[in-house]
Amino acid sequence: MKNIDGIEYCELDNSPRLRYTRKGVNAVRVFHVPNWEDVQRFARLLIGSYQRVGASVTIVPPLAFPGFSQMLVSDLAIDPLMPDSPRGDDVADLENETNAYDQGAIVTASYTTEYDGEQSGDVDIEIPEGTTLVVTQDNGMETYSTPGRVWRWGTVAGNPVVDPDTFAGIQIPTGEWSLVWGRVPLPPWDVMRATRGKLNNAEFMGSPAGTVLFAGQSARRMFQFVEETELWELTYRFREQIKTRNDATEVGWNYFYREQASGGEHWHTIQDVTGNPPFKSADFSELFKFPVVVP
Repeated sequence: MKNIDGIEYCELDNSPRLRYTRKGVNAVRVFHVPNWEDVQRFARLLIGSYQRVGASVTIVPPLAFPGFSQMLVSDLAIDPLMPDSPRGDDVADLENETNAYDQGAIVTASYTTEYDGEQSGDVDIEIPEGTTLVVTQDNGMETYSTPGRVWRWGTVAGNPVVDPDTFAGIQIPTGEWSLVWGRVPLPPWDVMRATRGKLNNAEFMGSPAGTVLFAGQSARRMFQFVEETELWELTYRFREQIKTRNDATEVGWNYFYREQASGGEHWHTIQDVTGNPPFKSADFSELFKFPVVVP
């Protein structure tokens, strides 16, 4: 028997088993925990947990599969080693008591590939320890229509003005991104609400300031196996829009096409009478931080 944190256990024969897929590596490990009363603590060590300490959250990291730091426990099955041999004590309180077994339990841990802050490729986003981040990008092009009167025929003698009823389309790069932040014990609800509809105030996911719009989020409460602290999975949606000026500067949502070029440039910002642009900016890194908890 081996010992971890005062809990005796051993890994059984025919364990582990690994499966390689296009989405990553999956695995199964099977353990024997001889003391029935240790089973929940053993499960907690495998899965990891959070504890609130004053105004902060302390993480007890999950135990990753050896050699695969991004492969974490996704499911646990706990079965008596000898299911036909309970201790025989009468279960008098259905809410607080169950059968117990002197021979302990078989714990089957299923692992799936997740991605933490150090395993997210070129994504320049820092996330708290113990949480995961999965990024999906859908990049393409969008036609930005301009009236024909701002253009001239390039291969016609004299370069006459294009017919006014001809609308010339400019192709601008666009993107839609989904960032799934998992195992979040304290979602930043106020930050999400305040950031919705705003632009990045600094480079984000490799895109210059002002080119990425936070389009909103969805939240799903995750089932937490052995811990009272609830966990959430947050799906953030972003939209990118890139417009390239003559000096090769990349600008975004607050720039519009002006018919009459100024300084040889058509892409310029607009504002209202008080100087406010259509879209305000925000710090997107705050979306990936736990809020301060008031004790």
